[in-house]
Amino acid sequence: MIFRLLIAAPAALVAAIATLATGTELTGLGSGDRILGGRLLHEDGEVRVYSAPTPRWTRDFDLASLSADDAPGQGGVAYLLDDRQATVAGPEPTVFRRIAGEAVTLQGVSDLSVFTLQIANDFQRIYIHEADIIRDGQTLDRIDDLVVSAGAAPAIDAETQQLSEVRTIIMRVPGVRAGDRVLVSYSLAGGHPLVRHGQAAFAEPVGAAFAHVRRSIRAPEGSQTAGIGQFADAVRTTANGVTEHVFLDGPASPRPGFTDAPAWRVGDWAMVSTTPDWRTVSEWGSELFAPVRSDAVDAVAGQIAAEHETREAQIAAALAFVQREVRYFAVLFGAGGYEPVHPDETLRLGEGECKAKSLLLVSILDALGFEAEVAFVSSGIGPMLAELPPSEAVFDHVIVTVTHEGRRYWLEPSTFEQAGTLQTLAQPDYGYALIADGESTLQSMDVVLEEPTLEVDTRLQISSMQAGAIHRMAVRVTVSGPAADQARVIEAMAGRAQMLQHLRTVAAAGVAGWREASPAVVRDDPVANTVTAEFDWEIRLVEAARETDNLATAIFPIHGAMPPFALPGGKRGMPLALPFPHVARHEVRVSLPKGEEGEPGWTDVPARDVTFENAAFFLQVRVRPLEDRIEAGARLEIRSRELAPAEFAAVGAEYQAALEALTLVLTDRSDPEIAAALERMFGREPSDSPRS
Repeated sequence: MIFRLLIAAPAALVAAIATLATGTELTGLGSGDRILGGRLLHEDGEVRVYSAPTPRWTRDFDLASLSADDAPGQGGVAYLLDDRQATVAGPEPTVFRRIAGEAVTLQGVSDLSVFTLQIANDFQRIYIHEADIIRDGQTLDRIDDLVVSAGAAPAIDAETQQLSEVRTIIMRVPGVRAGDRVLVSYSLAGGHPLVRHGQAAFAEPVGAAFAHVRRSIRAPEGSQTAGIGQFADAVRTTANGVTEHVFLDGPASPRPGFTDAPAWRVGDWAMVSTTPDWRTVSEWGSELFAPVRSDAVDAVAGQIAAEHETREAQIAAALAFVQREVRYFAVLFGAGGYEPVHPDETLRLGEGECKAKSLLLVSILDALGFEAEVAFVSSGIGPMLAELPPSEAVFDHVIVTVTHEGRRYWLEPSTFEQAGTLQTLAQPDYGYALIADGESTLQSMDVVLEEPTLEVDTRLQISSMQAGAIHRMAVRVTVSGPAADQARVIEAMAGRAQMLQHLRTVAAAGVAGWREASPAVVRDDPVANTVTAEFDWEIRLVEAARETDNLATAIFPIHGAMPPFALPGGKRGMPLALPFPHVARHEVRVSLPKGEEGEPGWTDVPARDVTFENAAFFLQVRVRPLEDRIEAGARLEIRSRELAPAEFAAVGAEYQAALEALTLVLTDRSDPEIAAALERMFGREPSDSPRS
């Protein structure tokens, strides 16, 4: 399976493999870290596959030193060697890969015979160096017998709405038998023609267990580098002004994955860049994304200026226009991978991807007299960009930034149309951004949530102290900023009922069951950028009944302010992703029934005013027991995007104490059965006096 190098090959496509083309010579390829010579093996439209000698800069490997008995195996294949070497020390970036395995069974023969790779064929070239069968100590060269097929032409990805010219090349090595070893090596050469300020190379993750894995990158001495996971520590050797960075060289398997880990910490990868600094990338971007003035752009700007008097309103209106009038659609091949479409063309077609939409917005804002630029960000690894060497290759998204009255705003033209004024609309926060103004360096976006994005207000009327009693509860859930945007997107994609269910889930947390006493009410305030849902329910509380007198222990959490993450159990070296930014507030009022003398007191809830502050969250909780009611409230702020493993124990202790402080236990806490129930819930006996 692993020999389908980058993606699995569809069976129908393998069955349609074309006949090998006649070889022709390819000349004029230069020298140094560039591939010399070449012979055309296959041509299918724009896709050409060449054969060439193994590049001189690569390191060889003694495949005979690896034993199939000691190699990881699956599906009848013993996985021997996964060798990936890259260079940015020559005139163009080149990636070399050598892969080998042994067919242990007939099933393994099938898997070892077919492999696939992907190529951005408008600027990359593919060279096959080896296609060998090793049988009984002899090497059978199959490079002239390879059966090659190019995948279909570029197609639209329905989920991402992206059109890419990355194509799949499928190759079959004929004549493989059980017991054979198969060795294939190839190179992908060529860089994007618009990138002339530096080169970058990446050491790819370990995709499967092999007897030997090598990851290395050659680069000019002094190039900057970074790595995570198994690639964090490189062995470096320098000769003749070129440094080889060896990130892995030995047996290796993929690291265990954690679904709750930050996306930017997952896996093993490394990169080396020859770009000197972030300012160089900013200069490069400023040339590509300079504002464009045209009659079409001026017409849009003039209409916005005529309809909106204030400068703040004009910025928000320009953003809304691009979000609403230009459908997101990405073209990622050719110059389209980096170069934006002209704003006139974007307006004419009514569609574009992040680059086109951002350039259009910058051009409209420029025509309105604002200081606006595009900014490069990363949607996946943005929070760790400051740890990486400078390169345009680390970015995968473009947004817009505008300065108004001394304050910087970040605008996301590629999302759904947002509600709110300039002050209340949700700003994107990718961690770090590089403004393409020709002089900026990488900077933190520092988007601060001044108001809660989630507010819950609960009015609970306790009807009885009897077990199984039905109580009345009114809940108001208000989401604002990015949470309001999310609610509107759910409504736009799935309907009002689904959006209401989304908010109902928040409201119903902490109760055992509910039924509507009256229909829910939803209000959308586009100016304040809030969505509010009000629920009126008959409910049952979570309770632990005492069989002796049928009196209930009712438990109600101040759930809206509970930390929305779970701490991992056991020891691990991977950080925990936190839902940042997140600010929430929950106010609770519990009206108590009039008890008779001698009955356990529902008001036996300790007063508290406590604060928890740690690396993960800041939480304030207050509880005021009064004669006929309990008034409580809490405010939560998540403080970071991730929590380091070294902080798990300290945060875990406060996390547990915070859950206790946020839980209202409405009965006599001295009862032994109640104490046992609480111990089961919290894992220990809760204190009546949480610490301040």
